[in-house]
Amino acid sequence: MEGNPHQEGSHYRRYYVCGRGARMPVLFDAGQPFNLESVSDFRVFGSRLGFVVRDQGIQSGASVSVGWVKLPRGPVKQATIWATEDLPEEQELEAHLPKVPAEALEYAIAGDGTVAIAGEARVAASDTTSEWEVCDLRVGHHSLSPPRALFRTTSASGAPLLKTIAVDGSRVSWRSASGGAMSVAR
Repeated sequence: MEGNPHQEGSHYRRYYVCGRGARMPVLFDAGQPFNLESVSDFRVFGSRLGFVVRDQGIQSGASVSVGWVKLPRGPVKQATIWATEDLPEEQELEAHLPKVPAEALEYAIAGDGTVAIAGEARVAASDTTSEWEVCDLRVGHHSLSPPRALFRTTSASGAPLLKTIAVDGSRVSWRSASGGAMSVAR
């Protein structure tokens, strides 16, 4: 735990991984003061450990990020897939905050580090209608790229079954709720 012990809410966690054969742990998520953060959904794809970070500001703002750390010593690549400043969208200071549906999500990581995500969320908090999106995050120099939408729908029958998301060197694939196999070039 880091932060000022005399200031309420300033404590935060740092997350490390220590791969087999590594002498020192690798910091893969530094955390932030005045935020409630959880790191979860750990999964291994080849030599990469994937994870999801859900971050809620104590006063305002929230985000969901997906990333991976290459074992045993890094590097770490991560990108935000959903964010809000808890303001009406037209008043948000950051233009074009990513809005990949992320109430429920699954991800897969290709051999080259590209991440494919299938996400689901309600269209509006008071609405029962859901939306689904499949996107990819490509590997950049210092992080993963912003999400690039490959498929979107509000049709329950065309919705991707989240757990079926897969990615390889050239395609992102999944099964739809109607049972059909879907695939998009990445």
